[in-house]
Amino acid sequence: MPAGWRPADVPAHPVRFMRHDSPAPRALYVVGGLQLVYLVTASFHLSSTVKDHGVAENLAYLGFLIVATAVSGDYFERLRRYTTIETVRALGVAAMVAATGTCSAARSMPSRRRSSRSPA
Repeated sequence: MPAGWRPADVPAHPVRFMRHDSPAPRALYVVGGLQLVYLVTASFHLSSTVKDHGVAENLAYLGFLIVATAVSGDYFERLRRYTTIETVRALGVAAMVAATGTCSAARSMPSRRRSSRSPA
């Protein structure tokens, strides 16, 4: 076969394929921005209360933030598994709140005690 030979049933010009990439919905950016604010707030909260907890609690909190970051990545990539993973994460938080009666963030905040003095 000589160079450049091609079977008769193959077109002379190669077919070009383009990937269909639909634009992201605007709600994606709104929810993503809220998740970013949540993640930054939780990170600052962890760093400010790290001395108030034991190593296991701090590692659990850090693990939760890492999972939250992975879930956010699945959300931005619009993967099908996002809904399942987010549901599992929400159920985990609900189980924690049901078991402890409060979220771990509220337990680490300083309590405000009322003064026994009556106002003048």
